[in-house]
Amino acid sequence: MLQLRAFLRLVKVQVLLYMRDPLAVFFSLLLAPALMLMMGFILWDATAPWHTDRLLDFQVPAYAALVIGVVGLATAPIELSTRRATAVLRCFWATPLHPLVYIASDVLAYLGMVALGVFLLFLVGGAVHGVWPEGCLPVFAGGVLLSAGAFLALGYLLASLVPSARVATDWVTYSLSR
Repeated sequence: MLQLRAFLRLVKVQVLLYMRDPLAVFFSLLLAPALMLMMGFILWDATAPWHTDRLLDFQVPAYAALVIGVVGLATAPIELSTRRATAVLRCFWATPLHPLVYIASDVLAYLGMVALGVFLLFLVGGAVHGVWPEGCLPVFAGGVLLSAGAFLALGYLLASLVPSARVATDWVTYSLSR
């Protein structure tokens, strides 16, 4: 019971720490809905030449992938590298909790941010432009979470390979600029 309470507190703290970073919040929670809103007004009646659906309907998966990629490949490696550089991860060894509790709380907080970002994307898209995911909603949600887990695994791998938070930031900046 102590482990579960500590785990839930850690998830809450991880989410609060995430929300304190304005760049992470902007790029993972606000950019995709803003793009959806803006492109929806630009492409309101435009249809794809190969299909009768609107062009906006074909762009929605790219916006969801943007949320997943930003959280998994930009936010997670930079944050983990910063924690390693500031010895926050080393301080966790002094607590009675197992290290997997910290990793699981971190992953759950990032998955929650991905889910919130994609939810906001469809909330704005559905309310303003009538864009909703088609098909089975649990399968769609599972696909989003599976994709987010894969990108988080890559982000954790990147965080384990880079020597400092500065290198992780430079790598993310360099890879996004190409």
